[in-house]
Amino acid sequence: MTNKEFYSQVQKDIVNYLPESLKDVTAELITVTKHNDTKQTGLKLIQENEKSSPLLYLEPYFERFEQGNSMESIMKDLAEAYQHTRETTIPMPEMDYDKIKERLAVQLVSIDHNKERLKDLLYKPLGNGFAFTYSIIQNVISGTDARLYITREMAANHHYDLKALSNDALTATAKRSPAIFADMESIMEEMTGQRERDSLPELTDELTFAESGEPMFVLSNPERVHGATCLYYPDAQEQIAKALGDSFYVLPSSVHEQIIVPEGKALSPEDLTQMVREVNDSQLSPDELLSYDVLHYDKDTKDLTIAGAKEKNLGTKDMEVR
Repeated sequence: MTNKEFYSQVQKDIVNYLPESLKDVTAELITVTKHNDTKQTGLKLIQENEKSSPLLYLEPYFERFEQGNSMESIMKDLAEAYQHTRETTIPMPEMDYDKIKERLAVQLVSIDHNKERLKDLLYKPLGNGFAFTYSIIQNVISGTDARLYITREMAANHHYDLKALSNDALTATAKRSPAIFADMESIMEEMTGQRERDSLPELTDELTFAESGEPMFVLSNPERVHGATCLYYPDAQEQIAKALGDSFYVLPSSVHEQIIVPEGKALSPEDLTQMVREVNDSQLSPDELLSYDVLHYDKDTKDLTIAGAKEKNLGTKDMEVR
């Protein structure tokens, strides 16, 4: 059975596994464009007179089917997941700006890898091939943010001031998930349980590693989710340079973190770029990839550019929200 045949079978049979009170639902299959223009198939179960309909992504269930799980057990689990999701589904938030302001968020994305997705989403180019997208944090379910991404149509319909939204979203994100900055050894100690979780230092003007012999550092947030965004927090680039006492290279490890290498301890830009390419192609899932380009930050000019680029790239101050 192919994945498409599996999805069709689920759509056809799911109602048979629901309780009598829910057998009036209509099952639809929809394709959702996610980060990096990856596609996922969702099962949407629509019940009359309900304002919101749960959406269950079917790829994990097809993987279980390929691993030998019976269709019967998968369908029962899907039915249970639907009932649970239906009970916890968050209604569409009120869209008045004053009510969403504190729940705004930004997420760093690659423009080249999100061309289709960015056709509809509100976004701000940042230079060097990156952009911010904007969303509203609705709630946290099972440790995962439920986000409503802001489209250009949505922003226009509610008459949002785009400049204010951009500034407020970045401020709220930095406050909600402050940047942490630590050497690679400390990160590994935390991952192996030798160091307590949440004990890594926040990136501040007072943080210093100038005398450290460490060649690599990690920039992320406490949740380690979309932590690559922290590079564009207010004053973050200057704070990193001050903490290191040096200019630095930025290796886009994933959407969740950036690896920072002091210029004086770095390999050549070509070698660093090759390192990023090898990790991206062998270690990351398509939706986790951020970029293949290594960036360089000059502590004296305060310019962030693609390492080895012949021309200077525009910075955030030159860009408008689109």
